Amino acid sequence: MPAPVKPPIALRDLPRDRRGYIVPAEATWNGDVPDLGRNRPETNFCLAATGSCVVCGLQNVDELVWRIFNEDDLQNAERELSVQGAFSERMYGGHKSCMLYSALVCPYWATENARLTKDSQWAPGAKRGKQCALIGVTNVDILFDSSGRLELAETMFLYTEPGVVIRFSEPETELLPIYEQAIRDEKARSLNKRVYFGPDHGGERRLTRLVSRAVAALKEDSSARLPDIRFRFEEVVASKARFRTPWI
Repeated sequence: MPAPVKPPIALRDLPRDRRGYIVPAEATWNGDVPDLGRNRPETNFCLAATGSCVVCGLQNVDELVWRIFNEDDLQNAERELSVQGAFSERMYGGHKSCMLYSALVCPYWATENARLTKDSQWAPGAKRGKQCALIGVTNVDILFDSSGRLELAETMFLYTEPGVVIRFSEPETELLPIYEQAIRDEKARSLNKRVYFGPDHGGERRLTRLVSRAVAALKEDSSARLPDIRFRFEEVVASKARFRTPWI
């Protein structure tokens, strides 16, 4: 069962899985059964294209975009930041309060010896490690093959202009006060335009429609801007060490 932490208002009407965990917007659905350990590139792409939080599915307006990092990923991100001033990720991010809530209730973030399952989609069996962090950035670029070929499975995100780093080892003691303050500080969010693909929110049909709309916008204008994302078709990212991109 999830830890007894009161979720942000934006999450309280979302479905829960059989264990009681809130199903985030980035989760995969198999019919009416959610899989919190799987993330489809189409879902991630749609959330990024609309600037929507991967947890609550609501737009991230006038806020930093946040990601959580285990120890190994944090070291990689900080190495890239020290050299290039930016870091790359396969996943989009979300609101500060939503990411803090995830860090507080997800069992993977609870202890340093926690590990992902062996069938995890990303880094099977990866250990959380002692020092973790949330990083908030001002801008996120979405990166494609330099030819403009749109392969959603190969999409990467470039996090630029880092603003805040919140380090933690013990989330309950170190993050709970920060989370409670974030809840007090956050602005009200409109619940009318949630990007979410559960069976009661449009499911696969809605996902397909939104992917088509986002792709059409990109093909119509390579400089098209959607909230919080800059699409760069012609920029060649040349450094493998910097971006860990599979198509370079």
